[in-house]
Amino acid sequence: MIAFIPGEPVEILAGVLYGGFGGLFLCLVGCMIASFGVFMLSKRFGAPLMAKLFKKSKLDEFAFLKDAKKLETIVFILFLIPGTPKDMLTYVVGTSPMKITQFLVLATFARIPSVISSTFIGSTIRQGEWEIAALIFALTAVLGVVGIKHQERMIDFYKKIGRRMKGAEHEEENL
Repeated sequence: MIAFIPGEPVEILAGVLYGGFGGLFLCLVGCMIASFGVFMLSKRFGAPLMAKLFKKSKLDEFAFLKDAKKLETIVFILFLIPGTPKDMLTYVVGTSPMKITQFLVLATFARIPSVISSTFIGSTIRQGEWEIAALIFALTAVLGVVGIKHQERMIDFYKKIGRRMKGAEHEEENL
């Protein structure tokens, strides 16, 4: 629920303690509970709450989500991309027209690849399979760096799609 604490160390620890799939299950349940709480807080308190938690420039990056035509697809892809600020996205999406059940299903499924890589790192560490843990970590790190490096480009891409769809919608209304 706290957007500034990274989840990966907790996910790795869950893998060490409960194995790859046990850790995955535990982390996804935790993500769902926290996402539910954050989403409902942002639905209830909206922009004033977010203004206290995040810089305006960061919020402006995701403002397009509030009325994007393909919100479900965009949210799924943003949650799937490694390195995107998922906790912050939860706050922002909470102020959009998306329903909580839709959001929880999309966000949970999109988080699976990231969470499973972390829990399996922890599981392989527990089993003493350091080479496999290092390989999973290296692959995840590469995906994370690519995601972070191209995050702004991807967000700009979805902003453009949202604007085009809005423009097409306005053209249909004018016909």
